[in-house]
Amino acid sequence: MNALTKKLKKTGGFTLSEVLVAVLILVMISATALPAALNAYKNAVDAANGQVLFSTAVNALRSELSTAWDVTASEKTISYKSSATGSNCEISIGTPSGEEQETILLKEYMTESGVGWLSEELKPEVVSPLVSKAMRRTTRSSGEYMTVVYNTAALSGDGKYVSIGGLTVKRGDSILAEMPAGTNLLIRIMTKSDSPVEGDSP
Repeated sequence: MNALTKKLKKTGGFTLSEVLVAVLILVMISATALPAALNAYKNAVDAANGQVLFSTAVNALRSELSTAWDVTASEKTISYKSSATGSNCEISIGTPSGEEQETILLKEYMTESGVGWLSEELKPEVVSPLVSKAMRRTTRSSGEYMTVVYNTAALSGDGKYVSIGGLTVKRGDSILAEMPAGTNLLIRIMTKSDSPVEGDSP
């Protein structure tokens, strides 16, 4: 009973200076750890968004080129005829209107009148990013955009594949996703024997 009474009467505790020191230590830890944590979170989000954009770009390239015909490729430019519309198209690296950084551009135009399904009216030239601006935005509230570019484009020796090298997703100077070193994106294309016959719809 005496021990319990002594504990109840004990008035010891933290002094004001001890509390202030503890608060100061917590503030110092927060000042250094919080920015580091936020930066790590941003980097993780950027990496995830970069991987999504990389996959989206690969799918868009495959969608455009897998059914294309009359395909030629030189340096960074891939020219072809769309099997869906008959339009002449071109994929290259350039700067979209209203933007500062280069990305993959898709140009579509009609320069000739043909027969059957190719006899559409001449279309004005349309140039747009292969992957939309909305897909390349890092966050909904941010003015920053990711870009997707490549270094080389060429036809394989047998003319059955387009080889795209150095496909990379960037935000500013930071690389968020890229092809593994020494590998290219290979896309099977239509050969002359696969091409639509004039007058037929693909």
